[in-house]
Amino acid sequence: MSYIEKDFPIERLNAIALKEANAKKPIYQIHKWWARRLGSIFRMIILATFLPQDISEDELWQRFYRKTDLGGKIVLDPFMGGGTTVVEALKLGCRVIGIDIHPVAWFITKKEVEPLDIDKFKEAFKRLEERVAHKIKRYYKTICPKCFREADVMYVFWVKKVKCLRCGADVPLFNSFKLASIGKNLHVVFCPDCRGVFEVSDVNEEVMCPYCEKTFTPSKGYAKGKHYLCPNCGHKGVILKAVRKEGKVPSTEMFAIEYYCPSCQERGYKKADDYDLELYLEAKNELERKRNRLLFPRQRIPDGYNTRQAKNFFYKFFYQMFNERQLLCLCMLLEEILRIEDENIREFMIITFSDCVNSNNMFCIYNIYARKIEPLFGLHAYYPKNMPVENNIWGTKLGRGTFVKYVKKTIRAKRYNIEPYEIKVTQEGKTKKIKVAEKVFALLVDNFDELLNKRGNAMLLAQTAEDLSFIPDGVVDAVITDPPYYDNVMYSEIADFFYVWQRLALKEKYECYCGEYSPRAREIIKNDAQGKDDSFFLRGLTRVFKECNRVLKDDGVLAFTFHHERSKAWASTLRAILEAHQEQGPRFVITAIYPIRSEGRTGVHAGGIRYDIIMVCKKTFEEPERISWEALKDRIHDKAKETLERLWLSGRELSDSDMFVIAMGKCLELYSKHYPNVFKDGKRVEIEEAVSDIDDIIDSLLKIKDIEKLILTEVDEITRLYCSYLVGPYDTLSYDDLHKRLSKGGIDIDMFIKERLIEKVKNKVRVLGPEERRPYIETKLKKGLPLLSIDKVHILYCLYSEGKPLRRYVEMYGDEAVKRVAKLIYRKTGEEVYAKIAGIVTTTPKTKLKPKTLEEFFSESP
Repeated sequence: MSYIEKDFPIERLNAIALKEANAKKPIYQIHKWWARRLGSIFRMIILATFLPQDISEDELWQRFYRKTDLGGKIVLDPFMGGGTTVVEALKLGCRVIGIDIHPVAWFITKKEVEPLDIDKFKEAFKRLEERVAHKIKRYYKTICPKCFREADVMYVFWVKKVKCLRCGADVPLFNSFKLASIGKNLHVVFCPDCRGVFEVSDVNEEVMCPYCEKTFTPSKGYAKGKHYLCPNCGHKGVILKAVRKEGKVPSTEMFAIEYYCPSCQERGYKKADDYDLELYLEAKNELERKRNRLLFPRQRIPDGYNTRQAKNFFYKFFYQMFNERQLLCLCMLLEEILRIEDENIREFMIITFSDCVNSNNMFCIYNIYARKIEPLFGLHAYYPKNMPVENNIWGTKLGRGTFVKYVKKTIRAKRYNIEPYEIKVTQEGKTKKIKVAEKVFALLVDNFDELLNKRGNAMLLAQTAEDLSFIPDGVVDAVITDPPYYDNVMYSEIADFFYVWQRLALKEKYECYCGEYSPRAREIIKNDAQGKDDSFFLRGLTRVFKECNRVLKDDGVLAFTFHHERSKAWASTLRAILEAHQEQGPRFVITAIYPIRSEGRTGVHAGGIRYDIIMVCKKTFEEPERISWEALKDRIHDKAKETLERLWLSGRELSDSDMFVIAMGKCLELYSKHYPNVFKDGKRVEIEEAVSDIDDIIDSLLKIKDIEKLILTEVDEITRLYCSYLVGPYDTLSYDDLHKRLSKGGIDIDMFIKERLIEKVKNKVRVLGPEERRPYIETKLKKGLPLLSIDKVHILYCLYSEGKPLRRYVEMYGDEAVKRVAKLIYRKTGEEVYAKIAGIVTTTPKTKLKPKTLEEFFSESP
């Protein structure tokens, strides 16, 4: 028996994973890939899979932090993605087979593990710099407003414009009139009329433009969420409706520049002037002259779940995601890269270029607090931005996301191959890097016989893993993977953005780049836009796991990570595992489940699941014990309750989604040991019914705990039920399901509609947010009606979002109920604003200052 079947060092490893999640190792930053699992987690999974159960945990950790050679064990990853299993297995002296249907994932992993002569790469970059840098940099110049000498453009600020549906005037979609926050009391803003740039101390107070004397509040804007506010007639309209009326991609206006002046040796902000506009026009005209012979993607953006946001705004082709200057400069850069003779060096430069495109398109935004660009794929979708920012493609002394910075990132990644390290967390919580004296290099082979005979140590394939006929039966020592999470990430749709650029450089050499787009037909996901339903996902995943069963040795381990908030996804994945066997052949049984940290503390996907579970499976020929569903449900209830109680007592700030993932995993471990011999009233209990019942058990235990917490304070019944049933990572629910659940609590669903907590939309209900409820709560205040606890929390949310000080308010209205409700909503959604509210209520001291009422807050000037 291996160590992982008996135990796994969860607590200590989670502390390491939390640090690594927010500062990933350089090798995993060589190119963007989504939902990357952490290297430390997979290193420990591989070690615990192959080390015996009788070693101590201390010895396990000693092996973790020193060079360990597992003697050429064969590891298969049928869903290699960004290559975590491949990299970690090679470090530990394994032979590895990595498979992924996505060519971009295959190419990323290939370049992660292939050797690179860093000196030759630097020399190639110098030659590239000599040939093309000046051609690109000439388009990113401006005039310093202080010394009037030539300066380097760091970022160019643009804004989309729509026509007002009422008066027809142009509406620039400014989210606010802020450019940057340099400190707590120093902000760079611009005038909405003349676009003049100047500094203020408070963005929430009305200011006067020193150039044209226009008065405005910088924190306000002409666009918020789905709506615009016309500065000409005051009409509040829907942005998408205005775009649809025009029937084309919204026009953009250049309005500001961030620059670095070598003469002044400082960065600054300025209004875009005639020089800047003329230079852009020059690039635009150059692109038009050369358009037919330039090398850029001509493909249409295909229909899909993740592409619809862009297509709704009439983006039809990938090249429309770039402005003319970006396209021209990217083309010049790519053409010079393709002239590099050394194939390996050229491919490393191609992957550097490809990753650079992520920060050099018109779907990027500017982080006003960090004062840097944020790449396109902060979210797993093509979301058009109201205020896109253009980067300096080649780069200057300062700035993020330039080609120069990406070259340095590639060098850091390949240095890690030579001197890899692992992270160690000290007792004081500090991080140390421990060099492990291993190296990450692959000698790639083209067929399994070569791998088996140790003529190489890695075989990487860009294909589906549903057919592994090139691998004989029973020769793989372990299958370690991270399978697709049902409908979480539509990889092919978002990978197309990189694929269409990489294809220009790689289609002549690699067959997997011959198609116009990333392969979709056999991608194992649930995606209604591609016509892939639950059964498609289930059939594909079952085929892969059945092949894994066939090629895995009888004493081998299948270990994979998984999480999802929906029971359907769990049911499909569980069925794929439990039915992945030949008739009369050995089946998989779950032998252990471990919760492990997967995501960073921060990120744009706030409130997302932060924990994976590691499912450990073994093959068995034994017939499972027959059991009644009622008896097994009792045991599952006890297991769920025990698991949740341990989590509540652990002191960890876990969301309900995290606790659901962990508890579901533990319950399924118990269920799998009896499947398929689980019966109710003489009939077999199907997996979907079992998972649904387990979902209800976990849900009821979580709800009971929520109510227990709120009962301890004077929280009204409507707020309690709101927190139990309406707070979560969703915005729509089944009307009938909610009606049934509320009825059990003695509350009519109409009461929730009346309180503007929800609205009915056909057979569903939509949960209304704080801003949508605000007018109703204001009406209650004016009429002197009492506020619910959730009303108070939502008003605090609105005020905090506007940047207004809340301490005087909470002196009068902040109570234990508000604090507990805000804290509970934060735990269930991950929205930081609620944590801030709870913190303000907790820390606000009682003073003799006259507290402000809500009415006073609302009557203040914005």
